[in-house]
Amino acid sequence: QKGDLVDRGANGGVKGKGLRTMSVIPNLWVDLSGLDNHTLSKTKIGTCGGVVQTQRGPALLVFHRYALLDRGRTIHSSVQLEAGGNIVDDRSIEFGGQQNVVTHDGYRIPLDIVDGLAYFRTRPYTDDELATLPQIVMTSNTPWRPSRYNSVISDDPTWFERQPDEPLPYGENFNAVGEFLHRGANNISTSSNTRPPFPFFEAPSPSELFSHDEEIVPPRSINEHFGFPAMIPGLLRDVEKYGELLMGSAAVHETREHVQNYDAWRPFFLNAPRE
Repeated sequence: QKGDLVDRGANGGVKGKGLRTMSVIPNLWVDLSGLDNHTLSKTKIGTCGGVVQTQRGPALLVFHRYALLDRGRTIHSSVQLEAGGNIVDDRSIEFGGQQNVVTHDGYRIPLDIVDGLAYFRTRPYTDDELATLPQIVMTSNTPWRPSRYNSVISDDPTWFERQPDEPLPYGENFNAVGEFLHRGANNISTSSNTRPPFPFFEAPSPSELFSHDEEIVPPRSINEHFGFPAMIPGLLRDVEKYGELLMGSAAVHETREHVQNYDAWRPFFLNAPRE
């Protein structure tokens, strides 16, 4: 059982089967929109609640200003929970997160990460639990306006100026796309902290790239380089030996007539007569 979805992409809570309706606000509705602009018009708004397990034991969570869909899975909006004074840490423990919701009065609700999504388990409360369990108000009962928390920084040039310009992890000898910056031996840093441009590329050290003790080999002719003078006697011998074959003037093989011994094959043909 996954439980209720904690969705940072949702801008309002939606009650599902895991919660129980506590009250309905008359003459107040909301339109719910989802994938492919599918819309559910005039969904009632109200208060709902459910029982959850915390580090202090079971508690009754109260959610104001939720859309009362009454079917499917409950969806909790992370921003609406945070606006109610709660801390939502939906980062997986695998990435250093706490994977929980901490309420404004210190209750800790565990989150389960399943297929990259965060859930916590609730169930509808009973009348006895309503009277005996501690109640934690998770969202405000004032009109919910998610646009109050808008924060657009992409168009703010000062935001980019305020960010630290930390050095690239590739080392000072490489640029942002991993290209080697220096072409001369005298310009290469010998820093031991130089890191390779990519995890799969082992950056060569300056001493490996440029050796100051390399022997300068004088240029030679192409014949010397490939050893043509030394090859000439061997080539002449091969031409003398195989010249007729190479020129096509010699027979590749001889054709001889072989007498077939049919008697040796007669057992394989049911000893058929010769005629």
